[in-house]
Amino acid sequence: MVKNRDSSEEAAKNTPVRDKKTGGIGTLQIGAGFTLSTTQDNNVTQYDKNRPKQRGSRDKGPGNTTNRTPYKEALRRKIIGKHDVAKRTNIPIFAVIPKSTKSDFLIDITSKDALTEGFRMLRSSLQFSPGKIIYVTSSLSGEGKTFIASNLAISLAATGKRTLLAGVDLRKQRLSELFGITKMKGIVNYLIGEQHDVQNIITPFSLNPNLDIMPSGPTPPNPSELLASQKFPEIIAYVKDRYDFVVVDTAPCFLASDTFNIAQYADTTLYVIRSKMTDIRILPQIQEFYDKGQLNNMSLVINAFDFKRNPYGYGSSSKLGYGSGYGYGYGYGYGYGYGYGYGEETGKKRNSRRSR
Repeated sequence: MVKNRDSSEEAAKNTPVRDKKTGGIGTLQIGAGFTLSTTQDNNVTQYDKNRPKQRGSRDKGPGNTTNRTPYKEALRRKIIGKHDVAKRTNIPIFAVIPKSTKSDFLIDITSKDALTEGFRMLRSSLQFSPGKIIYVTSSLSGEGKTFIASNLAISLAATGKRTLLAGVDLRKQRLSELFGITKMKGIVNYLIGEQHDVQNIITPFSLNPNLDIMPSGPTPPNPSELLASQKFPEIIAYVKDRYDFVVVDTAPCFLASDTFNIAQYADTTLYVIRSKMTDIRILPQIQEFYDKGQLNNMSLVINAFDFKRNPYGYGSSSKLGYGSGYGYGYGYGYGYGYGYGYGEETGKKRNSRRSR
């Protein structure tokens, strides 16, 4: 052992190196099989060609930090903002709603914060839309359609217009919980014949006399069949005569046929996509809904956009990166395990903000 160490020390002494005074040429054995050579002519350090390439080196390839952006862009699968949508579809974008920084689900209409202003912009855009029946839907659960529908109704009612918010997502009703009203009486009770007067399933909103709530009621075993019955048009006819606006929270389009079964009753359809959640690869299918006219007067609403990262709402993906945050997450699990609704959610909620 001592002999080997002495041999190494002797080899190191005999290793020629650059003379600082004369600038001579030499080599230096630095261990692990790597040889560092220098030349006086170009004063450039060159490494042995057998040296393994390190991640983040200046070699071309995925590990090169200077070339990361194109690879990141190619791998990204989440929509960020207008830029991602506009270059892949020709569907009108009605509004970009900011990402909420508060724990409250419902907006304070007297506030001047960015979120409330976003809903005022959405309300203004609706002035150019025909009719009064407004459907709010999405592709999957968790993209914020109930959030958009509820706060749009509050925003419309604040202008003095008689507004009704109807929960027609019979598989997963949320309005009763959000507005603190009973879950046992709603649209389902009228559709199955337990209630014979539509007015009996409407509840006034205590904080605004111009806003009424029509919850979905108890979860039925056959929501598609109930919505396809002759009872649902009776509800539409009743509320259309008594309200200036009817905002309808409907089922997600990729998970059930319910929204398409009643699509003909809508005057306007707002299709919600969520920044950093909705997959870019589903945009062609959404475009097909638009091209075939499966949803009346369809427009897009981009939800939960982070304006702190990009104040204009376009979301340049090369700057914003992957964006894996979810925020309101209900999970993707609508599942059809028992024939009642969407079944158990696949993911656990991490905190109260994700349950919005």
